[in-house]
Amino acid sequence: MRKFLKFCLSCLPEITAGKINSDIAVIRKRREAEYSDRIFPLDKDLIPGENITFIHSGNIGDILFSLYFCKELSHALGLEKFNFHIRTGDGSNVLQLTAGAAEFLLPLLKVQPFIDNVTFGETTENISNRFDLDQFRELPLNPCAGQIQNWYYHLSSRHLPREFWKPVLEVKPDDRFKDKIILISTPRYQNPFVDLKALERFKERFVFAGLPEEHSMFQKRYFQLEYFPASTMLEIACCMAGAAGVIGNQSGLYTIAECLKVPRILIAPAFVMNNGRLERGPHNNQVQGGWGEDVSTTSRLTAMTAELFRQ
Repeated sequence: MRKFLKFCLSCLPEITAGKINSDIAVIRKRREAEYSDRIFPLDKDLIPGENITFIHSGNIGDILFSLYFCKELSHALGLEKFNFHIRTGDGSNVLQLTAGAAEFLLPLLKVQPFIDNVTFGETTENISNRFDLDQFRELPLNPCAGQIQNWYYHLSSRHLPREFWKPVLEVKPDDRFKDKIILISTPRYQNPFVDLKALERFKERFVFAGLPEEHSMFQKRYFQLEYFPASTMLEIACCMAGAAGVIGNQSGLYTIAECLKVPRILIAPAFVMNNGRLERGPHNNQVQGGWGEDVSTTSRLTAMTAELFRQ
């Protein structure tokens, strides 16, 4: 976001009264050249026929959403599979996974039929035929708006399909949760206009997924509910795939539900909306696919939760 604002502010001094249209054209041309020299397009140096290694630092949601692009670019290059490397850090950068977080995510990536090999580590020097997905953060885009899945397509010179209504993750459903709704509540991207205590009347049907401290915090603030202690993100994904549905705020775990296209309700964040739903098609199907709703008020949350139980 800081980079996007800096880009916008850098344009202001060059736009003067009476010259707006011509100045904008000049600025656009210069900015395009500047960004083209730095990052665009990243696929021009890929070696045809050789397996690609996509590199990403995180966060988890960004990594999972990038799989749409990785699959399509690989197919465009005649490849059925690709490698994925998670560039880890020491925890000082909130946008970079630690080794522990990477290990938690790794099993989910490894079972995907379109991924050949998954690795993680701080160094990427010995990786050949690489595509650095982190470069999307250098683009002059507003990271608080639009669709996260879309961002990566700006790094390629190719016209690639954007079938975001289809699932991109494949897992075996855990049928133990077929009558349950998986509930997610993380500290990030909360909506102050939605009171989760309104869901207490459904509490026997809920199972909480997330960190133990998130479960504890939720129970102190709202109500008691069952907890699913998962050791990997793959276990959580199987749990979601087998459940009646998922409710949660925007987070890495909610991204799993979005990538599986299970029935789901997103408690939309108040100020950052880059995972929203867009309508498409003659039957009012939605770009994100499957049964799903966004909610931003308590009354709509309770109404949609009741509807979810009827699915």
